[in-house]
Amino acid sequence: MIENVMKQTGLIAIGETGLDRVCTADIHQQKLIFELHLEFAENFHKPLIIHAVKSWNDLTGYFRRTKVPFVLHGYSGGIELTKQLIDLGCYFSIGKSVLGITPRYSEAIQLIPLTSLFLETDDSHSEITEIYRQVSNIINLPLEELKLQISENFKNLFF
Repeated sequence: MIENVMKQTGLIAIGETGLDRVCTADIHQQKLIFELHLEFAENFHKPLIIHAVKSWNDLTGYFRRTKVPFVLHGYSGGIELTKQLIDLGCYFSIGKSVLGITPRYSEAIQLIPLTSLFLETDDSHSEITEIYRQVSNIINLPLEELKLQISENFKNLFF
């Protein structure tokens, strides 16, 4: 089934996939499925959209072993984790958690290279405009410049 989906035009990424140590699904089963998704991403040269909950130690091993781009969905990590993930070449998608910002999260966001940044609403009721405004303020970049940068990031990664 995945092979058929991968051949469809318009498919730009695989995911959301990843590891979640809080949910009730068996972590070994999650790893098997994630590895299958990773294999398809490598074979078809597609980025992976990553869901990670209390599983960074597991995932960073995969990030080190492959050249597939990883987009960290709903990212809300701290300073040290952010530095580590930047060094691994990850992309960061910031969502509603930015609206309840803490100083440590604000500092972590400021570390993210502009060329590695995406913004999202996911399934929250937050407006994307709120998220853009908040990130614009945090990184001290005019809103229009942020919009252009995110658009450029999207083109560079997915096309």
